[in-house]
Amino acid sequence: MDLIEFILKNQIKAEDWVDISESMPLLLGNHDNLIRLMAQYVLDGKAGTGDSRKALLGLYYDEVQEKVSWVIQAALDVWDGKYGNGDERKTKLGPDYNLVMARVNATAAQYLPDKLSITKKDGRYTLPGIPTARGTKTYIGFDQHDQDGDSYKIDGSGCGLCAPLAVFATFADDRVTPVDFCKTRLKAVTGQTVCPVGISGQIKILSSVGIGSTWVKKTEDAYEDIRKHLLTGRPVIVSLSCRNRAGTRTNRYTNSGHYSLLIGVRKDGKAYLLDSGAREPRWIDLKDICLHIPNYDADGSTKQTWVWKGQGGYLKVNI
Repeated sequence: MDLIEFILKNQIKAEDWVDISESMPLLLGNHDNLIRLMAQYVLDGKAGTGDSRKALLGLYYDEVQEKVSWVIQAALDVWDGKYGNGDERKTKLGPDYNLVMARVNATAAQYLPDKLSITKKDGRYTLPGIPTARGTKTYIGFDQHDQDGDSYKIDGSGCGLCAPLAVFATFADDRVTPVDFCKTRLKAVTGQTVCPVGISGQIKILSSVGIGSTWVKKTEDAYEDIRKHLLTGRPVIVSLSCRNRAGTRTNRYTNSGHYSLLIGVRKDGKAYLLDSGAREPRWIDLKDICLHIPNYDADGSTKQTWVWKGQGGYLKVNI
């Protein structure tokens, strides 16, 4: 067992091993190799999330997180052909080749099963057997309404809170609920006291437990980009309009504006929408829903496609 494995498996806190941190690069060969080893443990899901990961990685937290983010993007670039093949790829990736290729292999195309089993109890959805970049998971989602159609004591529209909390509950803490989060953590994490929570606030919610994300504001090429991301086993939060890209009102996903979570795609192109709204979770046509994602609108000038100023685009979650 190498030194980093010993530290992580035994949950040694940062303050307990800071005294030997200067000798660790020597024991492991060099500093860069140390960061690569620790990044691999994070990518393998062995280093926890949020504060527990920070305590575990200690002085190296920021540097390791930067490496993890770079590896995730590099793996996507490999899938897109930006690093070439064979010796060309090895040369371009250099000493990070094995680390990036491990990520590439771990994120091979992951299709959803043709049929999913979903249960609902007390406003909470559970979907077992979902393939993700962190292995097979039971996805957890939330209904923002009670049986009478009223809000579950969430101040304001709850869709922008329920979408990131589905990721939060699935990959960080399955005890979280929208109502409790709204009452006890919303202001501290996002700076606001009521919903709706826009994408900038959703980014803060995810990052509070060490989950990264990428906000794509221009959505003309959304279909291929979202499809590729879903096939890596990672979800996408989408901003939805009642109108399609042609400006035709369809009300297919919302009667105004809405946030929801895409968790994966089947081989036939159908994607699963873990929806917190009145239409509930369901299979949808990925190409069609992408036509209902408006571009980011900073000043609210494109009112024909979006009703909330400063919103639009979609959020690729980097678990």
